[in-house]
Amino acid sequence: MVVATLLMLLSVSTVSARNPRRQPTKTSLLVDPKMYVGKKSWIYTYRFFPDLDGRLVDSSKVHKPVPFMHHRFSFFAQGGIAGFRMNSKLVDFDQKGGWGFGANYTHFFTPYFGVKTGIDLVYSTSIAKVGSFSDEYTIVDSELDETTYKYSIGAVVEKLNHLQLEVPIMLDFKESRFDCGIGLKVGVPLKVKYDQEADDVIQTAYYPDYDVFVDDSWVLGCGNFETVSEKSSFKQTPVFVMFTGDAQYSFPIGDKYSISVGGYCDFAFLGISAKKSQDRHYKNIETYDTNTLLTVSKSVPVELVSESVLSSRNFKTNQKIVSNVLFMNFGLRVAFNLNYGHDKW
Repeated sequence: MVVATLLMLLSVSTVSARNPRRQPTKTSLLVDPKMYVGKKSWIYTYRFFPDLDGRLVDSSKVHKPVPFMHHRFSFFAQGGIAGFRMNSKLVDFDQKGGWGFGANYTHFFTPYFGVKTGIDLVYSTSIAKVGSFSDEYTIVDSELDETTYKYSIGAVVEKLNHLQLEVPIMLDFKESRFDCGIGLKVGVPLKVKYDQEADDVIQTAYYPDYDVFVDDSWVLGCGNFETVSEKSSFKQTPVFVMFTGDAQYSFPIGDKYSISVGGYCDFAFLGISAKKSQDRHYKNIETYDTNTLLTVSKSVPVELVSESVLSSRNFKTNQKIVSNVLFMNFGLRVAFNLNYGHDKW
C-alpha cells in the first residue's frame, strides 16, 4: 500500500512538471534554464514586468518638434535715382541715374521675422550747378611781391561719378510671399571722379607795392576765358550712415528657388569725414581767348586754383561752399533667391 501511494505521488509531480500551463505564476527571480541564451546571463533577457511590455513608448522613435529655421541667399541687381545731396546756399544739386548689384543673406527665426545683412556696390551720377560768383585771394610771387588776384565766374557745372560700397543691417518682416526690411546701412565711397567746367572766367591781378593793375596777361593768368575745365578725383568723401528700407514680392521656382521684384530706398543722415586736410590742388591754365582764339600753352608758369565744388572754399571767409555731403538712392530691384531650412514647426 505504501509503495502504491509513492508511485502515485511521483507520477503526479512528473505530469505537473511536463505541463507548464498548470504551473503557478513565478513571482521570484529564480534561475531557469530557459533564461540562458548562449553565454549571456538570464539578467539580459528576463522580462521583469511582462504586463507593461508594449505599453511604454520608445523615446528613440518619438517625433520631436523641429525649431523653425529658414535661410535665404539673394543675388540682386538694381537701378534708379542715386547721387550726392548737398547742404549749400550756392550749389543746386541733382541726382541722376544710378545702378548697383550685390548679395544679401536673411535668417528667418520665425515664419514672420528675420534679420538681414549683405554687401552691395552702387554707382551713381550727380550734377552740381553753381551760379555766378566772385572772390579774391592774395599770394606772394617768386620775387616776393604781394599780388591780389580777383576773379569772377559766370557759372560752374560739375558732374560727379561715384562708386560706393554698402553694408546693411536690417530687420525683415515676412507674410506669405511678401516681405519688407528696415534698418541701417553704412556706405563707404571707393572712388569719386568729377568733371568740372567753369564758364566766363575773368581774372585780374593787382600789385599794391607798384599800384599796378593787370587785366590781360597770359603769363599772369589774367584775362577773359570762355571755359576753364578740370577732370580729377575727390579724396575727402565721408563715410555715410543711412536709413535703408526695401520691399519685395517673391515668385517661387521649385522648392528652393524664387525670383523677387521690389523697390528700395537709402537715405544718408550722417557723414563721417575720413580726412581733415583740404582737398585742394592746382592746375595749369589751358583755355583760349574769346577774341583771338589763341590757346594758352600748358607751359605757362601760372597756376589757377581749381578744385571740386565738394571742397571749394571762400577765400575771404575760409568757409566751404558745400558744408556737408550726404547721399540718396532709390529705385527698383530684381533678385534671385536660394531658400533653405525648415519652414514648419
